[in-house]
Amino acid sequence: MGARAGQWVRRRLVLLLTLSIAACGSASDEMWRVASPDLKVDAVFMRSGGGGPAVGFSYKLFIVPRGTKPGKSGECLVADNIGSVSAVWARPRKLEIRYDRARIFSFVNFWSSKEIDNFKYVVELQLVPTGPSQLGELYQ
Repeated sequence: MGARAGQWVRRRLVLLLTLSIAACGSASDEMWRVASPDLKVDAVFMRSGGGGPAVGFSYKLFIVPRGTKPGKSGECLVADNIGSVSAVWARPRKLEIRYDRARIFSFVNFWSSKEIDNFKYVVELQLVPTGPSQLGELYQ
């Protein structure tokens, strides 16, 4: 293989690798969606990442107007290493996030939006750990 052909192959491999990494980094899947009892909003649980053996998944919970997709920001919960997670509407404006273990990086305990009653519709979010340790066996 000549020097020019080798250089062409290397460039193509770099381009392919760059596109692969970009695709892995931006992949985000909706895991589940739970409508509020009054059907005004949805709690949406998303999973992203998982680009290889050294890169795990991260999880985000969004509250969105009913039937809409989450945006790139505005998440109420960001975590990884989460297990047995679910969301239960205790009442129309109170969402309980139940899990047996998680590393929680950020959490916001309320949500409101201009789109729903001009910020007057407020959802309370509450973390409800169900396991003996919120970190599970991660650091034992």
